[in-house]
Amino acid sequence: MIAQNLARMLQPFDVKLKIYSGYLSEKEAEKYNATVCSLEELFDTCDIISVHFGLNEKNYHLIDKTCLGRMKENALLVNTARGAVINEEDLVQELRKGKINAILDVYETEPLPMDSGLRGLPNAILVPHQGGPTTDVREMVTLALIEDIKRYAAGGRNLDHQISSEYASRMTDESRFKDRK
Repeated sequence: MIAQNLARMLQPFDVKLKIYSGYLSEKEAEKYNATVCSLEELFDTCDIISVHFGLNEKNYHLIDKTCLGRMKENALLVNTARGAVINEEDLVQELRKGKINAILDVYETEPLPMDSGLRGLPNAILVPHQGGPTTDVREMVTLALIEDIKRYAAGGRNLDHQISSEYASRMTDESRFKDRK
């Protein structure tokens, strides 16, 4: 959902949007003037790569030294999803080479340890994961959920903010990954 919202927000800027997803069809991508591509193509060709995965068995450390090594000179990796989708040790090694840049608000260990290799790198911007619960958004989210509850209570079944069981099953369960480091 976050990736779809970002794609919608990028529409006015006429960007060439590529999407790597195991769940989004080419037809669905066309709604955003985007194309579905392989992970390799994404890392080979994009200037900015923005990560929006939940964490699951399929994508734990999906982005590793192979992917990171494919990135273009001065490309930017943005991760606001889950820290363990990226192999953080591999990311530190690639950032130290100075070829790529990163903006991160999620980390494999949170809060980010003081001795993390990410700290102090001139090409890494590290911020706390605070984008969702900002005060300006809380009221909108609450009101939208109240409307869905009212609609459901009145017998409505098509809710604006409903997620399917299948979608929920792909969401992050970080407890399965705590002991992997």
